[in-house]
Amino acid sequence: MSQDRLTKQKEALCATCTSMMDIKVALDKYEQTHLLSFYGHLSIEERKSLLDQLASIDFKEAREMFQEALEVMEQQESLTGKTIEPVPISEFGSALTCGEAKIQEYWNAGLHAIGEGKVAALVLCGGQGTRLGLDIPKGMISVNLPSGKTIMQIHIERIKRLQELSGKLLGKQVVLPLYVLTSEATHDQIRVFLEENEYFELQKEDIVLFKQGMNPCFTFEGKIILSEKNVVAMAPDGTGGLYKAMAKNGIFADMEKRGVRYIYVFPIDNIMAKVADPIFVGYCMETNSDCAAKVIKKHKAKQNVGNICKVDGDYSVVEYSEISDELATQTDDQGELRFHSGSICIHMFTLDFMKQMAEVKLKPHVAKKKVPFVDEEGVKRKPTKPNAVKVERFVFEAFKFSRGFVTWEVGYDEFSPIKNPNSVKYECPLTARTDLLSMHKSYVEKLGGVLEHAEAEVSPLLSYAGENLGDRVKGVVFPPFSSTHIQSEEEYDKNQVDLSYQSFSQLFNIKPTMILDG
Repeated sequence: MSQDRLTKQKEALCATCTSMMDIKVALDKYEQTHLLSFYGHLSIEERKSLLDQLASIDFKEAREMFQEALEVMEQQESLTGKTIEPVPISEFGSALTCGEAKIQEYWNAGLHAIGEGKVAALVLCGGQGTRLGLDIPKGMISVNLPSGKTIMQIHIERIKRLQELSGKLLGKQVVLPLYVLTSEATHDQIRVFLEENEYFELQKEDIVLFKQGMNPCFTFEGKIILSEKNVVAMAPDGTGGLYKAMAKNGIFADMEKRGVRYIYVFPIDNIMAKVADPIFVGYCMETNSDCAAKVIKKHKAKQNVGNICKVDGDYSVVEYSEISDELATQTDDQGELRFHSGSICIHMFTLDFMKQMAEVKLKPHVAKKKVPFVDEEGVKRKPTKPNAVKVERFVFEAFKFSRGFVTWEVGYDEFSPIKNPNSVKYECPLTARTDLLSMHKSYVEKLGGVLEHAEAEVSPLLSYAGENLGDRVKGVVFPPFSSTHIQSEEEYDKNQVDLSYQSFSQLFNIKPTMILDG
């Protein structure tokens, strides 16, 4: 062994000994000494890895978290005996009924706020595509659009279009920053993906990545689980950990430096999400809301979406599986569902409100899961039934602390999540593709284009919500069975070399791609 390597190992050993003293005290105090059971059998590198992980855990907080979880499990919380009410009309606005004049007013107000640097977008991007049979983050998924774009690219291009629209309105360069909440599982892949794609031509400093927190997994007796001899079993702390993660990673400070006041939060897997929607921004500004949620009108009583409502006077989300049939099917005098506000997990917060929530202990949600573990003999075991408690918190648990909570109803053209593989035929990549192209078809046909037995994708760089198409599609008859990507001039100039794809695809009997330029 070289002298340099011996020196490095000695230095690591010294650091390990120093850390060991502090960690041993914490483990003794909180009855978790079993986490060092195999310490003597580990290599120097493995010891350091284990101690680094133990040093990152707040064991006092972990004990309190488990005690909270016990209380939740013991109570077996249900809605029985609680007063559940729909969202009052005073806190309910709708893009479907408020009228074109009001929509335009909100749109202009929102674009002004974006142009003044008061708005940021924040995407929840911690999920892997495991349920879809993929080992990549959901944001990197392509749903086989004519353009081949990934979900992340589509969202970022919507931001670029908003910057352009706001810049034209105010006559200046505009920056709309994007904050990306990742997880241990997705962070590095997303970072590399963005780097390799040059941040899809946004400035690197305007896309800020930060990780959500992790919680240890517990046995039913409160012991933290080892998944390997030198690895603690950990699980993401849920969307409700967003607020603390923002504080811990300097996101609040970065936003304050930029002058951000409003944060639009959305999930990466909703391909239809109108990122930093100016109309929603304008509505929240007018209502002076510190916390708001977009909703859709449920089309059936037990639809697979959470219900935004009041529970004992506090705003919350009641999952579709928790609400009783009696409540879910209640109707008003017009025969409409009383509990009609379905959550699509898109929210608007003020910066001040999010900072407050970072200091609040939100209600925990507990799940009993099967977590692989190392037994007392050091043998890796894979349980056949739940053996562990995972604790997480949800972003909507902050609603109850709002002093100006409102909802904003939108159409289904803003909601097409990707939760399942295509084999399920529901909330999957195939339905997301179909829904997006259906919306784009409506844009084209509204302007007189003809898409009979054909499909067209409208680039977000060209149009955010159907605007700016004009003469581009008016009167155009798209060839039957064609698959068209309607690009911005910027894209067309960049992608001209790809025009050969049309003849190539025809040669191999593949649906051709027709590119309409400016």
